[in-house]
Amino acid sequence: MTVDVLIVDDEKNIRDILASVMNDEGYNARVASNSDEALSEFNKVNPSIVILDVWLNNSKMDGVEILSEFKSINQDVPVIMMSGHGTVDMAVSATKKGAYDFIAKPFRTEALLSTIVRALDTVKLKTQVDTLQNQLGVGEGEIIGGSNYVEYLNKQILKNSKSQISLICGDTGTSKEVIVQNLYKKSSTNKTLFVFDCNIQNINNFDKEIFGTKGIIQKSLNSILVFDNIQILSFEIQQKIVDYINSNKNSNIIFIANNKNLIHSDLLSLCKKSIIETKSLNDRIEDIELLTKEFLKYKSIARRQKVKEINREAITVLMNHKWKNNIWELLNIIDNLLISVDSDIITAEDVKKCINKSTESDVNIGMENILMMNLRKSREEFEKYYLSFHLKRFNSNITQTSEFIGMDRAALSRKIKTLNIK
Repeated sequence: MTVDVLIVDDEKNIRDILASVMNDEGYNARVASNSDEALSEFNKVNPSIVILDVWLNNSKMDGVEILSEFKSINQDVPVIMMSGHGTVDMAVSATKKGAYDFIAKPFRTEALLSTIVRALDTVKLKTQVDTLQNQLGVGEGEIIGGSNYVEYLNKQILKNSKSQISLICGDTGTSKEVIVQNLYKKSSTNKTLFVFDCNIQNINNFDKEIFGTKGIIQKSLNSILVFDNIQILSFEIQQKIVDYINSNKNSNIIFIANNKNLIHSDLLSLCKKSIIETKSLNDRIEDIELLTKEFLKYKSIARRQKVKEINREAITVLMNHKWKNNIWELLNIIDNLLISVDSDIITAEDVKKCINKSTESDVNIGMENILMMNLRKSREEFEKYYLSFHLKRFNSNITQTSEFIGMDRAALSRKIKTLNIK
């Protein structure tokens, strides 16, 4: 999905530099020099995030006033304020009006990129939770479905809602975030959720980011700390987290993992009385019909469309499909059906077309094909496959990809151009 970044600054050089950096990182940069242009661009593209200077020459409104306008249009959009003459009072004022963060000029590009990633991740998690709550009918803490698995989930959520330490594990797309939100709702606590996604952080600085004086342990002292993708962390860091929990008995922490085998045994032992394991969609096909109809209803209403029906044969196709990405894959298919099907009733043929289209769009070279090429060509194809996979994994973010694969950012950018990776 394209991430539009709106850059508002009256200095052309700064706009151009920031736009170039954003585009290199895989974002889509939009620029504005004053309040009129800023509001026009904002209304035109509804950006995912805004970088906004406080002081703007030849502008009807200053940055703080523009911030208020943005927030009146879209309360959830993160806005990063910047200024070369910033004060503590200004930063406090901007934060009170809804700014995500305030940074002083001149700033390091890495610091800005890190702030953008954190802001987008915060919005992403909130969107995932809110969307899935509506789509799965968990507004009142209930997960829709008639299978034994759904009954198990509801019982486990109720049982573990008072636990200080919990672990939720299962494949990607099995609604682990929804379970977190349900645990939180059932806990009846006044604390807020503080989410740290290990998958998008700087893999070389986990120790500092978690345990530093300004790390997430300190920032989340009055919150329920959620470690998403805990399996990314090394056993050494996981052991430090265990040591911290053992020395701080009042810790409130929820761990989310895709792979239980990558969790330290001591951490598993800490969570052993409060582990919830999710199932893939392939193991709960009896829920597919109800989930599909709920998704269709919600998505149609969200698009202001007439709610489409789906016939029995189409449901059968979905029940026989081999799901790779579980709930998220089903959501994607529903989206495509609503876009491509004009009639009021979705048929089996409609579903088959959407599934085939989704499959064809995946990166799928296959090692068998690579092995049949000569050495030069196979190396090139493997590099293309490898880089495409990780770019997709990190949402086309050059910095995160380069850090993970251990390749210089500039060299990676050149390689992407050389291999013509889209």
